[in-house]
Amino acid sequence: MAMAMQVALLTRWEWFKLRRRWVPWIVLGFVLVIVQLIFWLVATLSDDVSYQSPAENIANGLGFSAFFGPFIAVILAAAVLGGEYGWGTLRPVLSKGAGRWPFLFSKVAVVVLVTVSILIILSITVMISGFIAEAVLTADPQAEGYGAISWVDLLALFGRMVYGFVPYIMLALFLVVLTASNGVGIGLSLGYYIAESVILVPILAIFDWSDQVFAYLLGPNVNAWQSVPGNGGDPASGIATIGGMSEMAHGAIFVTIYTVALAAGAVALFLRRDIAGAKGG
Repeated sequence: MAMAMQVALLTRWEWFKLRRRWVPWIVLGFVLVIVQLIFWLVATLSDDVSYQSPAENIANGLGFSAFFGPFIAVILAAAVLGGEYGWGTLRPVLSKGAGRWPFLFSKVAVVVLVTVSILIILSITVMISGFIAEAVLTADPQAEGYGAISWVDLLALFGRMVYGFVPYIMLALFLVVLTASNGVGIGLSLGYYIAESVILVPILAIFDWSDQVFAYLLGPNVNAWQSVPGNGGDPASGIATIGGMSEMAHGAIFVTIYTVALAAGAVALFLRRDIAGAKGG
């Protein structure tokens, strides 16, 4: 109970600090602009704009956000912990009685909270844009498939989105602790994400055995886990599932494996490593 209270107090303090930094606001503004540009580009080029329920519009917003979620998680996680290394504030904070376990858990908690907040804002803005697009672009009233996504489906999708970003948070924290650097942690984390999703996956997709490899990569499993309901069942993520389980279940298992492994690595390094002074980045 004492540790939980300490984590809660540290999380509150981290939230207060992060609100006053430019990083989350820059990330929010950048993603908002990009998502809106993509939404209106798709809407104006589409020949068939149909009315959608509020839940479907929000699900569309989450779908747009899925690609940017790892960027948000990585940048925030690296900034929250990496900043302590760069400014040299890690040693003074720990010397005042903040245990390493509660300190690290509070960092994870505040990054998850900020990521959830950004997802909510993105979803609401895309929902509003969806209603505007329906009114301006002469949408077909309640076309086939209207209401395919219920509010229960939407809540489940939101939970899967958030949990799917957790391994990227853990990846960034692990690399920041490993390198004791904010910039290097961000660079390596984003480098892995881009190399896997933009380079490795498209190249491997041309081979017949690619589904066997995709079954163990982080990105394809996150995509399978975060699939949008109401589109005909399982996603076409291209992974070879184990034991005939659904792609979503397979994705959940490997998202959890990556999360636990990266978290264990970050915690082990953080608990054992000596804390140096300021590094400047």
